[in-house]
Amino acid sequence: MNEPSDHGSSDQENPFRPPEAEIDPVFDGSGWQQGELQEPRALPANRGWGWFADSWPLFMANPWLWIGLLLVAGLCFIAISMVPVVSLFGGWLVPMFMGGWVVCCHRLVTEGEFKFEDLFAPFSQQFKPMAILSLIYMGLNLLVTVIAFAVGAGIGLALGFGFGAAGGGEFGAFMLAALVGFLIGMALFVPLLMAIWFAPALVMLHQVQPIEAMKISVIACWRNIVPFLLYGLVGTGLLIIGAIPLLLGWLVVYPLMFNSVYVAYREIFLAEND
Repeated sequence: MNEPSDHGSSDQENPFRPPEAEIDPVFDGSGWQQGELQEPRALPANRGWGWFADSWPLFMANPWLWIGLLLVAGLCFIAISMVPVVSLFGGWLVPMFMGGWVVCCHRLVTEGEFKFEDLFAPFSQQFKPMAILSLIYMGLNLLVTVIAFAVGAGIGLALGFGFGAAGGGEFGAFMLAALVGFLIGMALFVPLLMAIWFAPALVMLHQVQPIEAMKISVIACWRNIVPFLLYGLVGTGLLIIGAIPLLLGWLVVYPLMFNSVYVAYREIFLAEND
């Protein structure tokens, strides 16, 4: 039986295999660096592409299971959206499934395999902090939506009355208000996306408290804003390409994107990449 590789060596059979040291919960909130979890580092711009490239071996390790997980998660969201009152809480599932996906990636990397039920790990492991994280995300998401809508509606009413007095232009006022509301919503949603990007991984794998995890995630994303700009461009291109064959390409693109979150987390936070 082969012994685990040393810190500086690589495993040719599994290049994602971590060093012998465990990366189980080691962050207690008292300081940035403790054990494997490090202060988030800044990476070169080309890693925005590299996160996708390094996610491909993870996907190819068990592509049909990844696709199955994506379909199940999608069906869960569709089912919830069809229930009038429950649909309001659909956003609550986003961090939960993100946490489950991280667990799947982590088990594949550290143990060589993962199971279907790992997607639902946040419902049985770290449920309380993950539920709080999900509630915070859902609340902030709702707040962003309300602010964007309120500002857009206010501008629309103001411009609508003004144009109306001049003899028309209500449609132009509506379009301008919708554009302003959309831009404000995006401006507010980007920090929220930064806060939730790595938070599920920090909560599930390191037991970081939800608010602290969101703060750390923002710092990590901000320090890597240039790689993330490239990451966004590449991701958008992949989504466009994947949509061409009747959206079937998304069955590969979305698992690849979700896996890339875990790849980026390991590279930004874990000591093994030194």
